[in-house]
Amino acid sequence: MQRLQGEAAVEPVGWNRGWPLLLGVLLYVVVAGIPYLGLVVSVLVTLLGLGAMWLSLRARTTKIVAPTDVQLNNAIPIDLKLNVGTGKAELNLSGLTLNTVDIAGGAGELRLDLSGVWAQSVEINIEGGVGKVTLRLPNAVGVRVAAKTGLGRVNATGLSKDGDAWVNAAYATSAVVLTITVEAGVGKVNLEME
Repeated sequence: MQRLQGEAAVEPVGWNRGWPLLLGVLLYVVVAGIPYLGLVVSVLVTLLGLGAMWLSLRARTTKIVAPTDVQLNNAIPIDLKLNVGTGKAELNLSGLTLNTVDIAGGAGELRLDLSGVWAQSVEINIEGGVGKVTLRLPNAVGVRVAAKTGLGRVNATGLSKDGDAWVNAAYATSAVVLTITVEAGVGKVNLEME
């Protein structure tokens, strides 16, 4: 099941949209015929027109993303690939049947909830640019997190260091293991147990 939420803009059509343009052209023709004042008005109208064209082109190339709520079916195995770009992303993947997870983040905050019971082992790769990455990890299955930051630090609560990675208490005995790789450029990586 998938659900997307957002807002759509509705533009007016017909005469309500065209009469201001008609009135503006009529006033321009009348004022442009007046000596000296017509020259000043013509220059101002040209500058305003160029500014309006620039704003119009800029509005077409600017992406505006509304908050989105996506629900996935937990009965179907999923290879999940996400590009969260810029901003704040909160992802709750607990209870899903996942084969692999690849998440690429640009700048901002990423909160990933992996708590709960997992039926199978999963490889999770996270690449973050600038910002904060917070992972909520399960107690019931094994967890191994290899986290690297360029400029920043890794805070691991409830995990122990094992070579170049952090592991939970269930890692040594669990048949199901979440193997997580986090590479962050600048920022903080927080690892929290549920």
